[in-house]
Order: sequence, then C-alpha cells, then structure tokens
Amino acid sequence: MTLTTIGTMSQHFITQRQNVGIRDRLNTLTEELSTGRASDLTRHLGGDAGRLGQVDRRLGLIESFNASASRLAQIAGTMQTALDRIESRRGVLTDELLRITEASPPSQRQAAAEAGRAGFDEIVGALNMRIGGAALFAGADAAGTALADAEAMFEDLRVAVTGAAPATAADLAAVVDAWFDDPAGGFATMGYTGDTGAAPERPIDSATRISLDTRADAVEIRDILKAAALAALAIDPAASLSPGESNAAQREAGLRLTASAESFAGLRGRLGATEAEIDTAIARLGAEAAALGQIRNDLVRKDPFETASALEQTRLQLETHYTVTARLARLSFTEYLR
Repeated sequence: MTLTTIGTMSQHFITQRQNVGIRDRLNTLTEELSTGRASDLTRHLGGDAGRLGQVDRRLGLIESFNASASRLAQIAGTMQTALDRIESRRGVLTDELLRITEASPPSQRQAAAEAGRAGFDEIVGALNMRIGGAALFAGADAAGTALADAEAMFEDLRVAVTGAAPATAADLAAVVDAWFDDPAGGFATMGYTGDTGAAPERPIDSATRISLDTRADAVEIRDILKAAALAALAIDPAASLSPGESNAAQREAGLRLTASAESFAGLRGRLGATEAEIDTAIARLGAEAAALGQIRNDLVRKDPFETASALEQTRLQLETHYTVTARLARLSFTEYLR
C-alpha cells in the first residue's frame, strides 16, 4: 500500500484556500440575508435569465417614457400657468373697459387706455415664458421666442394706425384687425416670431405620442391682444379720434374681451385635456413599473429561512475549520509521544 503525504507548505496553502472559500460563502450568505436577493442570479434562475432580462428591458423603457411624460407635464403645467395669467388680465381689463360710457371723462379713458397697454405688455410677457431655455408658445421653434418685444409690436401698430388715419372707432378696429389678421404682414411677420409648422410629438408610452401645439399666434390669443391694443390706441395721438369715438372704441374693446372668454376657455380646456392624458399615462406607467418591480423581486428573491439555515451551517463549518486548523498546527512528534 502506497502512502501519499502532503508537505507542510502544501497543507498550509490548502488550508488557506478552504478558509477563504468558507469565508466568501459566509459573506455571500450574509449579504443575501440582508438584501433578500440572490447574489448569483444565473445560478439562482437555473441558467434561464431570459424573463429577468425582459422585465429589466421593459422597466428601462418605462423609465424613459416616464421621463418624457414628466417633462411634458412640467411644460404643459407652465403653459397653463401662462394662460391663467392671460385670463386674469383679460378679466381685469374687461371690467375696466365695460365701465366706459358715452359720458366717461378723459381721466377714465386714460386709465382704461393705460390698462389696455399694461394688459398688452403682460400678455406678451406671459406668451414669451420659457422653461429650461425652451420657448413655450413658439411651436417647433423652442430655441427662439414666441413673440417680438411688446414695445416693438405696439410701435408697428401705431405706424399702421397713423397711415390709415381712422376717423371712427370702427375704422380703428378695422386697422387693428387687419394688422393682426394679415397673413403677409403685421403680426404674422413681425409679431409672431415662432414656428408655424406642427409642434413635435413626444412619446409618453408605446402607443401614445403627445403634441403641445398651443401657439402664441392662435386666434383665441390674438383676439385678446387685439382688444387690449384697441383699448390702448383709442386715445393715442396716432388715431386722432374724438372723445366720443374713443369711448366707443374702448367699449368695443371691452365687448370683444367678453366675447373672447368662451373661445379662450376652449383653448385652455384643450390644453387641460392634454395635461390629463399625460397625468393618466404617468399613473399607468407607475402602476406597470410597480407590478414589474414586484415580478423582478420575486425572480431574484432568496428564501430568508433557507438562507439563514445555510448561513448557520457555514458558520459552524468555519468554526470547525478553525478548530481543526489549530489542532493541526500543534501536532508534533513530541505531542504525539505525550
């Protein structure tokens, strides 16, 4: 019979390797017990990680859709805030102008004109709001601006009024309408500076794309700008209207603002419907992500009782290993003779 022996150095290396292996196993089990997840997913899933890969890919796609939808929700919310500002100004200016009568004194006409000009400036400012450097009401041209400077627009309007020399409130209203409605001049060429093409569509899930297409050149917005400008120009020297005609022009501006309420509410309502669609998509994506997260947790989860049992066994194995190693370290011929 041949006796195979192991040298002292070889025995040392074998013992060390066993020690490292047991400690690694102990650390792995400790981590699995604390996280509740398998450390070696391929082995845990029996080599079939396909379903886990599908879940992870869908979760990644949901994250991308959710980021897009959240960004759109932020943009739409800011747009709605701007429209709220315009509606608030429309209401205040309407009240101011509807108080004008045939007998209104110059001071009242002056106050109404100043309110009209202030309203014009505020509306332009609201429509030129930006978020993250992007214009909100400029259509596809997010890098530009929606409207020219309010002062520049008003001065161009005054030039048009001076050239037309209106004698009545109806004449002045016609000049203002022409400036805002002419497709080849006025507001179209120097007022609205955004893009007239279709707004870009952005995906919020696999089957839905959203377009925030409310622009500063929308007729519902132009009608309010027209009325504010008409109120301001009613006493402007460029128009040279008589006091009676100035009063009539400002009353007409008030009536126009009243008439614009319904169409402007419709504009805001359409944006609100888009906001609701985005919010619904975000909620749907969140629910799907939660469900997939639970599926993923089930796939990677380790049974805590099984892990705890294996951990205890490994701990005992390590203690035994240390005990045996210590005894082997004390072995000698002298100890044997004792």
